[in-house]
Amino acid sequence: YVPSPTISELLPPFGYLAGNTEVTVVGKDLMPPRHSAGTALVRFGEDVTIQASAINSTAMNLMLPPWESAGTVEVSVSTIGESDFVVSGAKFTYIELPEIHAISPSSGPETGGNPITVEGYGFLPHPSAAACKFGEKQSKAVIGSSQQIECIAPFSKYPGPVVLEVTVNGKDWTNQGHVY
Repeated sequence: YVPSPTISELLPPFGYLAGNTEVTVVGKDLMPPRHSAGTALVRFGEDVTIQASAINSTAMNLMLPPWESAGTVEVSVSTIGESDFVVSGAKFTYIELPEIHAISPSSGPETGGNPITVEGYGFLPHPSAAACKFGEKQSKAVIGSSQQIECIAPFSKYPGPVVLEVTVNGKDWTNQGHVY
């Protein structure tokens, strides 16, 4: 007999429809038994099963599979094969990739410190992982609504334009090339 695995948390708890986000599954008894040939499997909804890499008995990593439409799906786990998935109430939310429509102001001083308003859509309300990226420099963001993010421009050693992108899950960035 082996203990039944449980999922207590998915990090991040949401990702984009295209998939390909690294997700950490946190829980209990997530390591496949040593005496079995089993692998750690995670099922999204009823039909999509993917292999996960167990880090230890309380965590495993996986690459998020793509999904067809935005919404929340149940996530279950198995450490002993395809026929024995344990449902523990874990859910993952698929969202559309946010879009940036405008940046205001569109430039600022090298010293940074000035507030920037990013307008668009698909910004989830109040996620703690929201951020703006000015070139390679990141800045924490505050989501005002599903259509607006506020962030503070960082210091720049070199004057000139940089690409500004945003994330709402801390892992996946927009890729639209808006210049600040």
